[in-house]
Amino acid sequence: MMKTSPILFLIDDDAVDQEIFRRALAAEGINVDLLVIGAGHQAASRVKVHLSAKGPDRASLVMLDLNMPGENGFEVLTRLRADEETRFLPVVVFTTSSDRDDVSRAYALGASSYVVKPGSFAELRRTLRIIVDYWFDVTTGTSARGPGRLA
Repeated sequence: MMKTSPILFLIDDDAVDQEIFRRALAAEGINVDLLVIGAGHQAASRVKVHLSAKGPDRASLVMLDLNMPGENGFEVLTRLRADEETRFLPVVVFTTSSDRDDVSRAYALGASSYVVKPGSFAELRRTLRIIVDYWFDVTTGTSARGPGRLA
């Protein structure tokens, strides 16, 4: 039986960052079903719709930028945590901010992890490899339904 690729949602409004992210995944040979969402105001609803279509028990992870116009990452995180269908979905805040207040606020709102975007392509590749390996190979239950629900 062939293993289904996990879903990786990248919520980031910067087109250059999106492309670099895609290239880093490809360069590392990371096999995920990548869905890029470029606007915060669409993010929570698009994640929910995509999960419903693909199956809520499919391994999934959100990587969320904080600094977006309109609805920012904190607001997206709040929406994801408030919705029954996305409440337990792992969310890694993946942003340029290393401000302690941002880190504290993200965790207070339910972020699963907080990672400052690396400064080089090589570091980005390494960081993405670690994140994907951790959330999809080490942990149990990385789906919208929460811990321990994956077969």
